[in-house]
Amino acid sequence: MPRRKTVKHTKKIAEYILGEIEKGRSLTSICKEETVPSYRAVQQWVRDDKYDFAAAYKQARETQLNLFIDQMHDIADAPPPVPPEFVKNEKGEMIPLKDMDRKLWVNAEVQRRRLKIDTIKFIAGKLAGVMNYNNDKAIQVVGDTINILNYAVAPPESKEDPVDIQVNEVNYIDVTNS
Repeated sequence: MPRRKTVKHTKKIAEYILGEIEKGRSLTSICKEETVPSYRAVQQWVRDDKYDFAAAYKQARETQLNLFIDQMHDIADAPPPVPPEFVKNEKGEMIPLKDMDRKLWVNAEVQRRRLKIDTIKFIAGKLAGVMNYNNDKAIQVVGDTINILNYAVAPPESKEDPVDIQVNEVNYIDVTNS
């Protein structure tokens, strides 16, 4: 595999990377573009705070975390899926969905939504934990609600362990001034 040409830091490239992170894209996918530095280079900017990049990167990740929370809420709040009348088969032909197939389609769509929320929840939890103001107790599950706590200092010790549940509500609680 040929080595990629080195991309120099510019304010424009840094702003592009941060903007794409805020839109929800992964740094991995952004760094695959030829006009963007490698993943390793960007991580080095963050670690060494080169070009005063670390604070802006953290802010972009916080914005991304809020986006993920909104996405979970939107998915959970969406109306029940309605199966289409016709679908494409493996040959690309449109065929009608029969009653049993329609039920399977709805079940598959519900499972897809659940998987999407679980994946976003996992990523949001990891992101909150890596932000240096959170730890593993910063994600609280209370009934069917997830609270993501933003602590500027170490949070109080929690006596309860998290439990797997179906999410109906997600709150972002900023307790930095508490």
